Amino acid sequence: MAGLYHFGKRMTLPSSVQIKHDLRLLILAESIKDLEQQLVDLGASTVDTKSKKPAAELPQLF
Repeated sequence: MAGLYHFGKRMTLPSSVQIKHDLRLLILAESIKDLEQQLVDLGASTVDTKSKKPAAELPQLF
């Protein structure tokens, strides 16, 4: 199927390569968020054991 009709107009569908690329980007974005959360949790646990100073804020990538 090369196209799709929407309200009488033909719409082109993205290629398989583009779909795979977009899915990879979404998966990597989720893994980055998970790693950032783990880093924050690790930083919070070391702050509790070593000193009472709050951990520095991490920059948000997305």
